[in-house]
Amino acid sequence: MIKLKELIFESIDEKNVHIISNSQNVSIMYRVGPVRSSVASIDRVEEHKWWVSRVLVGDRNTRGQGIGSYLLQKAISEVLKQDPQAEILVEPGGYDSNTEQQVNFYK
Repeated sequence: MIKLKELIFESIDEKNVHIISNSQNVSIMYRVGPVRSSVASIDRVEEHKWWVSRVLVGDRNTRGQGIGSYLLQKAISEVLKQDPQAEILVEPGGYDSNTEQQVNFYK
């Protein structure tokens, strides 16, 4: 299990959190107002192996406040409900390509 940094963002309204969960994918979406949604997705790649395919906080002004960590923790919880033996793989990458910053996100 990966260790996530402590949450700073405490004002997430649960009614704006949407969970899509099935045997192949778990996605947690958070949307407030007209701004872009924030999402964390974990995909099943094989039996008991899951891959964090994306964590995105859609509103640049709220990045770094713990929203992504919150969504990722919810997604991990959902995966473990379905598959208690799950190994969750994290491979930093993405648009920014600042892998040091991405690795630090998961610490």
